[in-house]
Amino acid sequence: MSAALKILILEDSDIDALVIQHLLNRSNLQCEFRLAMDEAEFIDALNNFKPHVILSDNSLPQFNAMEALQIVQRHLLHIPFILVTGFVSEEYAANIIKLGADDYLLKDRLSRLPVAINAALKQKEIEKEKWKVEKDNQLKAGLLNTIGQAVMATDITGIIQYWNKAAEKIYGWSAEEAMGKNAAELIPAQQTAAAAMEIAALLNNGKFWQGELEVWGKDKILFPVYATYSSIYDGEQNLSGIIGISSDNTERKKNERELKSLNEQLHGLYAQLQNVREEERLQISRDIHDELGQQLTGLKMEISWLMKKLVVQDKGLQEKAAGVIGLVDEAIKSVRRISANLRPGMLDDLGLIATLEWHNEEVEKRAGIKINFTPIAEPALPLATSTALFRIYQEALTNVVRHANATQVITSLQVDGTSLILIVKDDGLGMDLSKKKNNKTLGLVGIKERTFILDGQCEINSTIGKGTSIKITIPL
Repeated sequence: MSAALKILILEDSDIDALVIQHLLNRSNLQCEFRLAMDEAEFIDALNNFKPHVILSDNSLPQFNAMEALQIVQRHLLHIPFILVTGFVSEEYAANIIKLGADDYLLKDRLSRLPVAINAALKQKEIEKEKWKVEKDNQLKAGLLNTIGQAVMATDITGIIQYWNKAAEKIYGWSAEEAMGKNAAELIPAQQTAAAAMEIAALLNNGKFWQGELEVWGKDKILFPVYATYSSIYDGEQNLSGIIGISSDNTERKKNERELKSLNEQLHGLYAQLQNVREEERLQISRDIHDELGQQLTGLKMEISWLMKKLVVQDKGLQEKAAGVIGLVDEAIKSVRRISANLRPGMLDDLGLIATLEWHNEEVEKRAGIKINFTPIAEPALPLATSTALFRIYQEALTNVVRHANATQVITSLQVDGTSLILIVKDDGLGMDLSKKKNNKTLGLVGIKERTFILDGQCEINSTIGKGTSIKITIPL
């Protein structure tokens, strides 16, 4: 506002206008005046003079105060409008005040005009601030109506004060139906008394709560929502209400169930494939060991018989024949090794512990890595469990040989209460487990999958430069 108070006088009497100006100039108000005697001058003054106060006579020859007030309201001008007239009925005065005028005075009682102007200006400032707050709230409400989450605000007793469009869609209640209702009664949640007390305690202490609830909608169907509840405080930091933001979790829960079902099917398929694979390995191992091994043994016996029957003095030929027998011996050893790698026969005959010890010896011979194994007495395990544990152990040592560059591996099999624990720990390079796409972790995926099939837990820890440890825990 400028230093001078701009006052627009709508008056067809020059004398009355001068009286008003003289009165206000004598008061403490610093005023600048503009006189309008018809509608055109009035509109021009609104646009160009931009008054702070309008003082209007009741009736001009072709224009009146009611029409002037309507023009001000159409232009959304928050300007005090005071009726100053020689005579007006109480009914008319009450009506124009009702329609938006701020005050009215009779011309023979103008002494109250400065006070009326100050009061009207203060009231307009209050109304203007209130209007700004309302517009701001409307903007915020409009923005909240554009989001896909339900937003609800209540007072401290739980009475709903705000309800956005998403809340209407999710819970089924319109804003008109929800406003003024108690939230706990409108959308009751299926929760224990302890859970309800926990939520209330957090909110009363100025904290927030978030989690999943099951609630009843208008259609009486129970459905899950993920909600966040926070406390609202007034200007004096007193708890004044609660704001809740929630989203319908029905689709997500459905997807979770479908994903869980799919994972179960995949785990089942993996287990079936492993069983089939073990059966095929067993069959191939037996075929190689029995048929090919027997054939090679027979071949060796035939060559030996021929050497005894042939009377040959040629030393070179004798050495050649001995070399053939040596090759057959190596072939027999290869058949036994391949057969054992496919499916160690001792796993069925001697048990898991002996098989692990045999495998340690094989790895030490092939890779030159020292393996310190701490065994236990042979556990009573189903053959499928023993096979799975051996495959996990085999895969763990294979990873060490291929990737760890280790010199020593410490392994153990132990019983802890109702659990069997297998530990494989190396002193190698270690790895970054966060790099999920690293090809080096594919063997670990197989270990985890086999452990899952056994209803066990797999714990893998690794530090770059400090080696890797694998701990497998399965229930007995």
